[in-house]
Amino acid sequence: MKEVLKRLNWKLILVHFIATWFFIHSFYILSYLHDIEFTEFIMKNRNHTPVFDEIPFDTKRMSNFFMVTGISKFIGLLVAFMISLSISIYRKWFWLNSVFVLLITYTFFKLDFLQWNYLKVVFRFIGGFMPNITLDVLVDGLVMLLLGLIIFFSKKSSQLINSKKTYNSRTILSFRSMRNLSM
Repeated sequence: MKEVLKRLNWKLILVHFIATWFFIHSFYILSYLHDIEFTEFIMKNRNHTPVFDEIPFDTKRMSNFFMVTGISKFIGLLVAFMISLSISIYRKWFWLNSVFVLLITYTFFKLDFLQWNYLKVVFRFIGGFMPNITLDVLVDGLVMLLLGLIIFFSKKSSQLINSKKTYNSRTILSFRSMRNLSM
């Protein structure tokens, strides 16, 4: 068990968690393209709840829309997991790190700790300048997907993950003792 814990790379888990977060939400945003007419109706009426008789869509279409958008987050999680696992195997990193990313992200996802409601204001900002809903959704989703891919595949991420510079208790104590000597 100690050997397994030694092989876990918390920097890799954190970096891949952030990339996975972007994937989950990019897939969610892009799933709005499934029924852009219904998406447009929701966007226009988001500040008030229309009376059921005023909704020009049948219940089957609405349930289909909500099913697709609900499943899209899970599909984004699985795609990100496959990319994380592939990268870990290719770079000869411990594969269990990717499983930890999957489990942690899934737990946060189910407990609604991914903080999408607070951060969507930032990440949905770019598409707000687009002339129609389709471009708005497409630009926002692709920007988030691109950010996730950059985090997964950038050299800086790999350098951060591979860096051996860590601060343990001895390092911190030596900093404190050096500071005390200089006083």
